[in-house]
Amino acid sequence: MWTYSEKQEEKFAKLFEDVKQEPYLCFFNTLYRHGYIHVGKDHLQKYVSILKKYAMPFEIEQEDSFWYVLKIVKE
Repeated sequence: MWTYSEKQEEKFAKLFEDVKQEPYLCFFNTLYRHGYIHVGKDHLQKYVSILKKYAMPFEIEQEDSFWYVLKIVKE
């Protein structure tokens, strides 16, 4: 599991409180544990908007025409 700063841990805690009722919990659990996750372009904007809502720093790398890698940037 990746280690995060105290500030990022707090951001993830708030994020998990909000997404526990949504179908995104599994996605964010994996992102939290590994620091990155593959996501299809159909869902990318939704995940990006959630991360931006919590001011979570991230990078996006395009893998091919459909798949992207979303990575958390450590603070």
